Amino acid sequence: MMKKRKLFVFALASLMMIGCSNDDVIDEGGGVNLNGEAWLTLNISSSLKSRALHNPAEENGTANETQVNTVRVVLFDATSKIVGSTDAITFKNPNWGTSGTGLDGTNTTNAFKVPKNTEKILVILNPSSLPPATIGMNYTDYNAAVAASVEDVIKGKTAAYDNFMMTNARGELETIIPATHLQPSATEAEKIPLELYVDRVVAKVRVYALSTTSSDFALGSTYNWKLNVTNKLFFPVSKRTKTFEATSVWSDRYGLGSYREDPNYDNSTNVYTVGGNATVNAEYIKNYNYYTTEPTSWNNVGATPEYCLENTQKKEDNQHAYTTHAILRAEVVPLTFKLPTDNTTGSVNSTHADYSKNWFNIGGGYYTINTLKAYIKAELEYKASNSAYVTTLTNLVNEYLANTAIADKFSTAAVNVSDLSDIATLITNFNTQLVKITASNQAESVTYYHAGINFYKIMVKHDDDSDKSNNELGEFGVVRNSVYDITVNTINNPGYPIIPEPDPDKPDEEQEQFLSVTININPWTWYTQSADL
Repeated sequence: MMKKRKLFVFALASLMMIGCSNDDVIDEGGGVNLNGEAWLTLNISSSLKSRALHNPAEENGTANETQVNTVRVVLFDATSKIVGSTDAITFKNPNWGTSGTGLDGTNTTNAFKVPKNTEKILVILNPSSLPPATIGMNYTDYNAAVAASVEDVIKGKTAAYDNFMMTNARGELETIIPATHLQPSATEAEKIPLELYVDRVVAKVRVYALSTTSSDFALGSTYNWKLNVTNKLFFPVSKRTKTFEATSVWSDRYGLGSYREDPNYDNSTNVYTVGGNATVNAEYIKNYNYYTTEPTSWNNVGATPEYCLENTQKKEDNQHAYTTHAILRAEVVPLTFKLPTDNTTGSVNSTHADYSKNWFNIGGGYYTINTLKAYIKAELEYKASNSAYVTTLTNLVNEYLANTAIADKFSTAAVNVSDLSDIATLITNFNTQLVKITASNQAESVTYYHAGINFYKIMVKHDDDSDKSNNELGEFGVVRNSVYDITVNTINNPGYPIIPEPDPDKPDEEQEQFLSVTININPWTWYTQSADL
């Protein structure tokens, strides 16, 4: 089963854009214009804890990743309906980003008014293009799926990526206890703040590769990478859920689980391709960004990250077409290309007969264009005097040519090796056909690597503490406010000659009361994995 989208964003976005006026939100004094008012104070700071899948388990955000430009507070009653909202938040001593974490506990807001029937709260830092809240709207409707690019939720008004959207870390509305958190004056409320935590809505991935060589391949010094199959949709607040392993993660202070449910989490008929795997499904295109050809730019291997929207899936959807993964682009060339030593026996030597960054993988053997010529020539000449001999390599190449639009093939009929004109024809045929191979599409039997460029897929793992979690819920996926570090140790095998298509089969009575709130921005929860390719 594939994934099923629960997408309400277009209708709801329109509703939210037109449903809120200045009269509904805030008066000049900073309060909500409703009968019965209270006051709210926010304190935004950082709280470091311990233990995730990496040791240490947390990593402070950079100055840009913790910059707070605007704050939206949306207030709900006991039935989770919006009773007030404001973007008019001011701070006493804002101090964002100066210490690397940007959060030193001194970023306290001035008090502002809220309705007295407030019982739940949603905090959105850097709300970007999210529409304003509408009085009377349900939380579920306001938290509907949003179609956006990752730039929409991390980029500021300038070119800088310093506007990271952050929302309630609980994964739902936070509950306010009126008897505890609502006070009769702003002064009293500031003495008993409501402490909240927020998470960035994006995930962060980095790929590190060691310049090591395996026993069979020479690796170039340049590696590049890119994330593939990334989400186009996100929930402002995504529901937490436990993974199969239920590994304890420091940032899950609520005990609700480290995994999340994004808009594409559920099963669906949203298949990758339709029409006999001929056409990419339009619904899939609406849901995911993906590559089948090289992107215009790549990420350098190292500390430079790539950000993406949260992308998770049920156990049944742990498949390449629905799981965010990294594509590694690397120059990989076999150390040795061998030549036949005897055209009558077909035996080979172990010397480095030829070297080229343009090479073939044919039936598990590695060839340059020159050594391939030599092997085909040896096979056909041996066939001339041994009619029962099976020209295995030549047959594979012919099979490839037959699967392309190339009609002519290598003749495996017996060749008169004493006739120089026949030999000359053979050599001409080698050159003509091999040029066609290098200029044609790839095939299962013949794979051509131009300039030695290989592509590898690395599925990003979220929770895989033991072998028991094999393809279980939460093993794969990228979760908001988490950083995933991938280190490639060695490359032992050829990759794909081109970027492979995403594969769907690879497996919250009128008396004034006051409220004070403290928000802690979670540092990135840190996951790490290594890979031998």
